[in-house]
Amino acid sequence: MLKKLTLWTILFCFVACQEQDKQIVILSTNDMHAHIDDYAKVAAYVEQEKQKNPNVLVLSAGDLFSGNPIVDYCPKYGNGFPIIDLMNRIGYHFTVFGNHEFDYGQQILCDRIAQAEFPFLCANMTVSDSLCIKQPEPSAMIEIDGVKIGIISAVQIENVNGRLIPATHPDKVKGITFTDPVEALYRLREMRNKCNVFIALTHTGLDTDKQVAERMPELDLIVGGHTHTKLDTGIIVNNVLITQANEYLKYIGKTTITVKNGKVVERKNELINLAKLSDEDESIKALITKYRDESPMNEIIGEVGKQFDGKEALGNLMTDAIVNVHQTDFAFQNAGGVRIGRIEKGELTMGKIYELDPFNNRIVIIEMKPNEIRSLIKNSHKRKNRRADLFVSGMTYKIFTKDGEAERIEMKMANGKPLNENKYYRVGINDYLASAYTYDHEKAPQITNKTSEETTVEYIRNKKQIVPQHPRTEIIEK
Repeated sequence: MLKKLTLWTILFCFVACQEQDKQIVILSTNDMHAHIDDYAKVAAYVEQEKQKNPNVLVLSAGDLFSGNPIVDYCPKYGNGFPIIDLMNRIGYHFTVFGNHEFDYGQQILCDRIAQAEFPFLCANMTVSDSLCIKQPEPSAMIEIDGVKIGIISAVQIENVNGRLIPATHPDKVKGITFTDPVEALYRLREMRNKCNVFIALTHTGLDTDKQVAERMPELDLIVGGHTHTKLDTGIIVNNVLITQANEYLKYIGKTTITVKNGKVVERKNELINLAKLSDEDESIKALITKYRDESPMNEIIGEVGKQFDGKEALGNLMTDAIVNVHQTDFAFQNAGGVRIGRIEKGELTMGKIYELDPFNNRIVIIEMKPNEIRSLIKNSHKRKNRRADLFVSGMTYKIFTKDGEAERIEMKMANGKPLNENKYYRVGINDYLASAYTYDHEKAPQITNKTSEETTVEYIRNKKQIVPQHPRTEIIEK
C-alpha cells in the first residue's frame, strides 16, 4: 500500500509540474508619435490574441506624442488625449517615458498621465517635489496566470550644454534630473530573484539596449524604442532578446515567452504588419473618425504649386516664413525639427504644417554679427556629426571642412554680396534651437508671441501658393 501511494504521489507531482508550462504573449508598440489611424486594427488584433491565450501583456516603449496634429492639437479634449484614450480602451499595461512625452510641457503631461489607466515607468528620472509630475516608479511587477513578470524601465539621455536630459526642449524638463539609463537599470538587477520573467522596457535606443544586455544577462527580454528600429525577429545579445517594432504604429511587436517550472525556456519574437491586417474594432474605428472629423487641422490654408521633397526644401519654407512674418534679415531651422520629408502638390491643410513642425516652439529673434552667426553654424555642424544641420533664409552659406571639421564658413546675402562684418543682423530661430544649441551672442534673445507653426501658417495664408526654393547650404571637403 505504501509503494502504491508513493507511485501515485510521484505521478501526481509529475502531472502537476507539467501543468505549470505556460506561454506569455507580450504585444508591444514603440515610437507611435500620435499615429492613431491603425489603432482599430491593434484593438482587434489584441482581442484575437486574448481569445487564443488570455496571458497577454500589452506594453508601450515610449514616444506616444508629437507627430499627428489631430492628437497633438486637440483643443476639445486636451493635447495628446486621443492616443491616451485609445490606449486605455485597448488595455495597455505599462509604458516607459519617451523623450517626446515632455514636448507639450509639464502641465499637459500631468493631465495625460492622470487620465492614463496604465503607469508611466522610469528608473533614471528624479522629479522635484515642486512639480505637478509625480515621481515615476522605476519598476513594476505583474502576475499573469501565476507567472511573475518583473519590468524595469528607463529613458534616453544626451548632453545638452552640460546637462543630461532626453531629446526634448530643455525648458520642458526643468526641475527633473536624469541619470545614465544603463547604470539605473543595472541597479535594479536584483529584481531577477523575485520574478519568473525579467523585462527591461526602454526608450533608450538600440545601441544602449545592447549595452544593457551586455551588463545584465539576468534579463530575458528588452522591449525597446527611440531609434525606430525594425527588428523582424529581434536580436540576441549576451543571451538577452532585444526587440523593437519600427515606428508610427506600422507594426506590433509580438514576443512569446514559454515558462516551464517557473523558468523561461523559450523566447520567440515577430513583427505583425498592420498593413496586412483587415479586421478592425468598429467602436475604436468610429472614435478615431470622430477625433479626425472634429479637428481644426482640416482647414485649407493655401496651395502647393509644386511638390516639396526632402528636409531642406521644407526647412527653407519654414525659414522663409520667419523672415517674412517677423521681418528678420536671416532665419535658421534645425533639421531635427523638420518632421516629415514631403508635401504633395495641391491643397494644403493646416494639419500638414503641424505635422511638419509639431513642437510648439516660439520664434526667437537675436541681433547677431556675422562671426556670431558663424559660431552657430559651426557648432551645429559639430553637434550633428559633421552634417549640415541648419536650413537658412536670407543668405546662403558654405562650410569648408578638412578631415570633417569645419575650418571656414562663407556666408553671402541672397543677392550674392558678402555680409558686413561689423553689422548686427536680425536672426530668427525657434526657441529649442536658442536653448539647446551653443553659439556666441552678445545681445539677449527676444522671444516673440508666435510659434514656428503659427508663423508658417500665416506666411502660407498670405502667400496663397508656395513652391520649393533652391538649396542654400553646401559642405565642401578639402
